[in-house]
Parts: sequence; C-alpha cells; structure tokens
Amino acid sequence: MKVSLLLSPNGVNLEHWKSSDKPNKNSAFYKELKGRNSHNLPVIGYHGALAKWIDYDLLKKISKTGDYFLLIIGQQYDDSLKKSGLLSSQNVFYAGPVDYDFLPQAAQAYDISIIPFEQSELSNCVSPIKLFEYMALGKPIVSTETSEVLKYRSCLVSQTHDGFIKKLEYALQLKNELWYRKILNEEARCNSWNARAKQLLAFLKEEQFKV
Repeated sequence: MKVSLLLSPNGVNLEHWKSSDKPNKNSAFYKELKGRNSHNLPVIGYHGALAKWIDYDLLKKISKTGDYFLLIIGQQYDDSLKKSGLLSSQNVFYAGPVDYDFLPQAAQAYDISIIPFEQSELSNCVSPIKLFEYMALGKPIVSTETSEVLKYRSCLVSQTHDGFIKKLEYALQLKNELWYRKILNEEARCNSWNARAKQLLAFLKEEQFKV
C-alpha cells in the first residue's frame, strides 16, 4: 500500500505577533533595557530556548565588537549560558523568560533578530518557530546556516562568525528597506498557521480523490 506524507513545519500566529507594533516604552521591561543599553547601540535580539545548541562563542564575539547590544529572552534548559561567560559582558541583557502574551511587545525592541545555533545534525533537523515569529515582527533575520533557514529569502545566512557579523552590518542597512520588509511580510503570511491549515486541507482533499 502506497502512503503519502506531508511535511508541515512550524508556523506563526500572525495576529498575535502583529499586535504590538507600538510597544509600551514606559513598561518596566523597556525602562530596564534603556538603562542597560546606555549607549543606545543597535539591539540584536534572540528569544527561545537556551541550551548547549546555542553558539555562545558567536554571541561573545558579537558582544566584543562593541557595536551591538545583545538582548536575550528565554528559559535556560541547562547551565550552558552560565558557563559561557556571556553574561559578564556589559552590553548583554538576559531578560529571562517572558510571558508569551508580552513577548511580541518585548521583541519590538530588536533592530535585528538572530538564530545563533551551533552547526550540527541537531540544528539541521529543527524548524525553529522563532524564525517565523521574526518574519511576522518584520525584523531582519541573521542566522547560522541550517537546512531550514536556507529555504527563505528573508534570512541572511553565514557559516562563519566573521561572516555572521558582516551580515549584521548588512541587516542594519536592510532594516527600513521597503523591498526587504515586503519579503518578510510575504514569507510570514505564507508560513502562518492559517496557511499551514489550508495546505493540510488541500493535501487531504487530494488524497481523498486518489482513493
């Protein structure tokens, strides 16, 4: 018997992530961020799990440039963040876990969003939901190379640390480019949960007629 399969990766709730275009800059979160980022450096943002698959050496190298402020949001699943020594840097703010309802508002602080995964078999097998959340936010995306991010035009991808930092420079230039923002919006729409549901329904309908 022949079996058909549909690979449906993660997606994004567009309404949730487009709900905070004008964040409350008077919130405790933004006040602390402003106090820590006293030199008003461009904010490089990451939210998600913090574990051994994060390339902390890359994050430390970004921090050491002195050109960026790292905002890290998420749950620690092991002691890799603590052991990395990253938090000793002055231009790094680890905000800890943030409630999902507030996360889109917090992430509006990003100038650039990043996926700093170690290149490994594990990272090549994941569909990071943050990728689609970043698209919905309309923030430039810079990532280490994985199989998933190579599928999308909005992702600026690098295999090396120095290349990654170069991509950050380019991402700042793209931040307000209309053509790039259109790519982000289109890829977010195509990877929404609504789009995933329509794809699944179309697949099931097609399979039904094959029977």
